[in-house]
Amino acid sequence: MASGIRTFGIDVSHWNGKVSWDVVLKPDAPVTVHFAYVKASQLYLGASGHAVHQKDSEFDENWAALKHHGLKRGAYHYCMPEFTAQDMADLFLSVYHPSKGDLLPTLDVEDEYVRAIQAGTKTRSQLVAQIVEFGKILVTATGHQPFLYIRKDIADFLGNPPEFAAFPLWLANYNHPPTPPVPKPWTAYTLWQYSEQGHLAGVPGNCDLDYLNGPPTLLDSFVI
Repeated sequence: MASGIRTFGIDVSHWNGKVSWDVVLKPDAPVTVHFAYVKASQLYLGASGHAVHQKDSEFDENWAALKHHGLKRGAYHYCMPEFTAQDMADLFLSVYHPSKGDLLPTLDVEDEYVRAIQAGTKTRSQLVAQIVEFGKILVTATGHQPFLYIRKDIADFLGNPPEFAAFPLWLANYNHPPTPPVPKPWTAYTLWQYSEQGHLAGVPGNCDLDYLNGPPTLLDSFVI
């Protein structure tokens, strides 16, 4: 992995509202965005206890705009511990259709996994198996291992399973260290979400800001 050189990108979802990509990507923008990830989908339990299949309301518009501008683009699924890997993959792949040149799809694993273990509704081994299985399904669908987006404390809480080493790491850390601490079993991050409170012309409100750990040409190593 390259050191000392980082490449700027962003990730967005419906929480950002309508992104004006013409403004974000205009040639004289203060910063150059080299890549973008957009949320595609999420399963969650509705009030009745039944699964709700949620396609991100801004996905189609964001995805089409990124293609129009020729920007490196990727899609992510927000994972939930209550569901099977197959259920999540079925929804994700019904919304996002992998295409040659896309950045690797991403599994987004957040605090819900810690809470499920603390509540006793799931075990660590069950959740690790779910994440690994989701990854295998996407390997079958795309021919490539997806990114795993995760914080260090969550990876630690899950026991730093060695199976996670198969995933390229997209690390979330907002403490702005020069180099963020990397959880085991990884030795380096590939992507680093270093802020969730960035401001970028064309993106309403706060924006997630990311670095690729290397020059822009390295993006070509993480495409389908």
